[in-house]
Amino acid sequence: MLWHSDVLKLINPEIKYGKTQAGGTRITIDGYSYCKHYRTGSKTVWRCSNANFRKCRAKIATVANNSAEVKFNFVAHNHPRKWF
Repeated sequence: MLWHSDVLKLINPEIKYGKTQAGGTRITIDGYSYCKHYRTGSKTVWRCSNANFRKCRAKIATVANNSAEVKFNFVAHNHPRKWF
């Protein structure tokens, strides 16, 4: 499980983009997938794709800039990774 008590920043992480079953945008980072939750300015907040099914409250925020910085914070996942 990922446990992030503080903000952890990854510069140029491997982000895999895909689509949800409903046609929305999905990203996968480090074995966890996230669906777009909301966007404000250059920041996009993503919530775990298991938010409804497993009640996972994990979220990440990405900042659109040249380095594709990813900030992990909020809450840890309550389930194991799923490697695709």
